[in-house]
Amino acid sequence: MDADVQPTSMGDIMWRGCLILLILPLVLMLGFCGWVRWESPRGALPPEVEWDEIIAFGEDFGLRDGCGFGAYHISPETSLRFVEGRDLPVGWYRTPLPMEDGQYAYVGPDRKRITLYAHHGTTCASKKGKRLGLPDRYQRALRGPGNWYRISNHGEGLIVVSPKEALAWYLYFG
Repeated sequence: MDADVQPTSMGDIMWRGCLILLILPLVLMLGFCGWVRWESPRGALPPEVEWDEIIAFGEDFGLRDGCGFGAYHISPETSLRFVEGRDLPVGWYRTPLPMEDGQYAYVGPDRKRITLYAHHGTTCASKKGKRLGLPDRYQRALRGPGNWYRISNHGEGLIVVSPKEALAWYLYFG
């Protein structure tokens, strides 16, 4: 045995094991959080809204609540389907969406009044989204004719599709 090489003691092995047990959860947690940030914008829209590019996506989370605002370029097939209003699942309605006091919406053919929390999701727009004026374009699309919207999670989620602009917006607040 070389004079420079010393046998590994039980204390050294325990020390290395403890380091691995402390570092491993941190590495796994960071990897999971990175995956969630990568996956979150990709799974926000339902399958009937096919998209080919995420233009901008911003989100913020707290302990219990969060918000998100995303804008997507939709495929030509999706634009055509929404222009014609064909093959759309139940729950899609034509704009304009009547609103009152900036938070109450009258949804669907029976104009049921709900609190539309998702409308405040524009506060989470990314810098790129704000620079491109996407929150303002969303507001115009929601108020103008010829577009479609779908509300989910008791008013906490909202998707707006503008086939003429080939854009879809995802908003969440709650």
